[in-house]
Amino acid sequence: MPRSAPTPPVAEAPAALAQAPSPGAGGAPTSLEEPPPANSGAISFARAGVGTIAGPPLAVTSVATNDALSLRFEWAEQVAAVVFPRAGHVWAAFDRPVTFDLSAVPVAGNQIVGQPEQIPVEDGSALRIPVVEGVNPRIWRDGTVWVLDLQPQASRPDVPLRVDAQMVSPQGPRLFIPVEGVGRPMLARDPEVGDGLIMVPITPLSRGIDGDRTYAEVSILSSVQGVVLRPRLDGVEARVLPDGVAVTVDGGLLLSGPVQRAGEDALSGRRFDGMPAGMPPGRIFDMSNWRLGDEASFLPRRQDLQLRISEATSISRSGPRLELAQFYFARGLAAEAIGLLRTIEQSDEDLAKRPDVKALRGAADFMLGRYEEASASLADPSLNGNSEAELWRGAASAAQGKWNEAVEHFARAGEIPGGYPRNYTTELALLAAEAAIRAGDFRGAGAFLDVVAEGAPTPGEKARLDFLRARVLQASGDQETALDIWRNLADGDDRWARVRSERALIEHALAQNQISAVEAADRLDQLRYAWRGDRLEFDLLRELGNLRLGENAYEDGLDALRQAVTFFPTTRKPGRPPRS
Repeated sequence: MPRSAPTPPVAEAPAALAQAPSPGAGGAPTSLEEPPPANSGAISFARAGVGTIAGPPLAVTSVATNDALSLRFEWAEQVAAVVFPRAGHVWAAFDRPVTFDLSAVPVAGNQIVGQPEQIPVEDGSALRIPVVEGVNPRIWRDGTVWVLDLQPQASRPDVPLRVDAQMVSPQGPRLFIPVEGVGRPMLARDPEVGDGLIMVPITPLSRGIDGDRTYAEVSILSSVQGVVLRPRLDGVEARVLPDGVAVTVDGGLLLSGPVQRAGEDALSGRRFDGMPAGMPPGRIFDMSNWRLGDEASFLPRRQDLQLRISEATSISRSGPRLELAQFYFARGLAAEAIGLLRTIEQSDEDLAKRPDVKALRGAADFMLGRYEEASASLADPSLNGNSEAELWRGAASAAQGKWNEAVEHFARAGEIPGGYPRNYTTELALLAAEAAIRAGDFRGAGAFLDVVAEGAPTPGEKARLDFLRARVLQASGDQETALDIWRNLADGDDRWARVRSERALIEHALAQNQISAVEAADRLDQLRYAWRGDRLEFDLLRELGNLRLGENAYEDGLDALRQAVTFFPTTRKPGRPPRS
């Protein structure tokens, strides 16, 4: 199917758009903005080596023997730390700028440790300690005091952090390290090796990377505490997200996706938490194996599964039913999957309560537009911390207009896994893009929109894609191109894009004093009949009511607001808590 002429690419937007604007800034319509989620900054290797040694003094005390040295960093408050061995030295860095007072650290006569040296870093403080071969660090805490033991010992964290390769994310392919309690990343240049390091401290004790990981653009160094990156390109960034650290580069890292399991290599069984065994970390849906072959094999595979159900006894049909539901879902047939899942709920309560089955029910409900039911299934606590579940939670929240919640869920998800049916990927990417736009992350939105554009979108999907691209262009200052796109869509055939584009044109004209409030209200009054029954109609009624009240048309204004409350009793304005 030929595509219509493309709109100007999002990538042309200025790089400054990666930072969230303040409400109303940059020409973005204030009615579409919500406060962005906290803790979403990025730090780049390009500034390594520009740090200083500054800040109040911090006492460092020690207990030394011939074959061991313990250093106590006498912090009076909780700070995050990163500790790692490198090139004959042990590094200990913290996310507070201080000047280490080493006067109480005698090293003369110690056979394994040399004189500690403070290294200039940006946004923190770091100590580098020479050690003889075989001497390694162990880190522990005494209240708020960090204690570093240096002695001949093995060097590994008590809790190794995993590194996930996420092939689709707002920044393109990236690495993601799930961890909580992340402090401010720091930049330093290693005076011994001469390269730059990004050090990411954390507060949970003895969590680090067990063994070096090497990739094309970045290496992740072995550590006993925190995360240390050795970039190979100037553009490598460490992004602190709500549930971990993302390692990115403009355009995405060069990564290989997880190997798909098939045939005899597929693992069976379940993990201790009830999730499928053998899946990559954070994954629930084994699309490649559920699909059972290509399009040509659909009918024989379905018949095989249906035959297994018919031949099974009544108490053993749940397993084949679930396999058929998974088969349908992986083929993009959510409605067929729901029918089987409902039968399982009625006949096998224990299976229906399993985390992966609840996630499957939630995702299928979402694809059928049953967003509240989807949220209820996906809210199961056993799915917490699972990135694929967070993806569908974000989509369900976005579809209900809960944009701040959606932004947080999408940030935890990080990617849209490969292998999804095209209709799933498109719907998820469009919602993730809109959430990114509302959070001010226009580069991230562009990455998700590119996913849709590269997937041969249908005319309706292309219309949604163009509408969202116009939102990005408007925020980047290219007002005229955005308006041209919206004018074309407002005259187009796709009702979803036509209604939203007309609304955007009305809001722009009103903001520029090109029409009066009365004219805007009249146009909105006509527009609300073109789209009924969801959050958009609620928003149109609310805007219409406020405009009528502002023009002293109290009866019409109150009537519009009354309809909004009557038709949508559970819907509320974003950012306003429900009344108790």
